[in-house]
Amino acid sequence: MTITLDDLQSYIKHVLSGGGRLDTSLPGSDADAVEKGVINQAGRWFFSCHQWNFREAPPVSIDFPGSQDQIDLPVDFGEMVTYQMTSGLTYGIQFTTPAKVAEMRATTVTVATYQHWATIVQPSQQSPTEGMPPPHLEVWPVPTAQEDALTIWYRRKWAELDATTDAANVPDYAEFALAMTCRAFASGLSEEYGNERDIESELNKLVGGHVFDALRTADGLLQSDYGPMTNGAIQLLYPQASWVNRSASPVSGPA
Repeated sequence: MTITLDDLQSYIKHVLSGGGRLDTSLPGSDADAVEKGVINQAGRWFFSCHQWNFREAPPVSIDFPGSQDQIDLPVDFGEMVTYQMTSGLTYGIQFTTPAKVAEMRATTVTVATYQHWATIVQPSQQSPTEGMPPPHLEVWPVPTAQEDALTIWYRRKWAELDATTDAANVPDYAEFALAMTCRAFASGLSEEYGNERDIESELNKLVGGHVFDALRTADGLLQSDYGPMTNGAIQLLYPQASWVNRSASPVSGPA
């Protein structure tokens, strides 16, 4: 099953037409635009309220075009999960703060061109009629041209729904929770502030209830095991030791 904008609108139509502050039945009101706005606001919140596994995109390779210290990220980029230089044995990159990148750019010290520092920056709005552009990387030193230089894993942001046939970018096990989130937004926004059904109380009830409990469980089971623990104290002392007990003999301590 795929849940579309039309499906989500059907969940909230009667809520928004019930005589509240966002009553779409009033003369001159654009019911379709109001419903789309509520659904997309709910979708953005739904994506940001938890680090859902289903938001994680497959790895993407990013080119370094050369002579540029601003590198574009995917248009649906939401949050960085992890990264790796494609030629990891010869090239390195370290993510840091904007202040550190600015400091490095101001220095006169020359470093090897295969070691970089980077930070993720959200550009400003370029036009009052357009939204903010996607985030990009600020990189120092200016990298040389290289195809597929950096591989990143990231979480997607919410994809806006506009046409009635547009499908929400969620798996089937998350569709009901998304629909209930849209209803919570519609119910909370259509009520006056200060009562027991404002949007905050509606969302608090939803997140603390069985629907979200079931969703967190299903989403967590997408990959329930990440293998043996690594990089702990034992491995620092004994690099070849594993957290998995492969021998009946205890590991001897230092002499």
